[in-house]
Amino acid sequence: MSKEELSNLELRANVELQLAELEMLQSMFPSHGEFELSDPSVVSDFQAFVDGHDVSCMPLNMEFYIRFKYEQFNDTLELMVNFSHDYPATSLPEVYIRFSSLNKQDHRRLNEDLRNFVCSLPLGDLCVGQITQWTQENAASYVSACTESEPAAAEADITLLFKRLWIYSHHIYSKVKRRNILDGASELELTGFSLPGKPGVICVEGVAKNVEVFWARVRNWTWKRICTKHEELFEADNYKELEKLRKFENFEEKSFNVRKLYSREYTQDLGMFYQFLDERDLGFIFKEYFGVEGKAVQ
Repeated sequence: MSKEELSNLELRANVELQLAELEMLQSMFPSHGEFELSDPSVVSDFQAFVDGHDVSCMPLNMEFYIRFKYEQFNDTLELMVNFSHDYPATSLPEVYIRFSSLNKQDHRRLNEDLRNFVCSLPLGDLCVGQITQWTQENAASYVSACTESEPAAAEADITLLFKRLWIYSHHIYSKVKRRNILDGASELELTGFSLPGKPGVICVEGVAKNVEVFWARVRNWTWKRICTKHEELFEADNYKELEKLRKFENFEEKSFNVRKLYSREYTQDLGMFYQFLDERDLGFIFKEYFGVEGKAVQ
């Protein structure tokens, strides 16, 4: 059995377990709003892969939210969970809690303790059930007395999530899509760039929720192939700190020495594209898209 065949078997086993756990969680949290997938279409893509179909562009991960109501605080806690392809065999889920009843210090402490709990869990086992149980049993104890009396201040003090998402498309030629990409990023106050041609590259960065909304919209357009290649997630204490995490000043369409191929097909100068990325300390992403190390233009 080749290394590639073994890798596909391992991946299929992980995906099967992820789908089984997803089904279990949906039965545990059946009420409207309790359980929500960031991108519901990921389930059908994963199922197609398990069923043996050729999925040329597997989704990067499976991300979802579980929400718990706390009547005593008149608030809802949101637990974000992210499965990579390696879960559960060789990695654990990435988790993050949003809870506006907590002040900044307690919010950070809760997330640190949650991550420590997750790291204590054994590899190879499905563990979101244990994570939700820990959250339900412990989260309320992090709400300090001063926070309970000043919910508005706590909401303003909550830690922000910043996300940078890298999207791959088989191609981007349509003028309508190109305009909609620009308009959508502008509407959601995202920065980054779009690189039309074959392949097409989109990078968006900003408030994590806005990035997720952008991806949900773009994913539902008609594409030959589109998927996420990589994502980066950071915490910020306030909007000023969040702005410092941006690598781009605005969102714009880029072009690098475009070369015409056929009727409407064209390619970009990849050396110039790598240089553009490397100048922003983002050169590492080039290999994610093209499978080789990038080289700047001499």
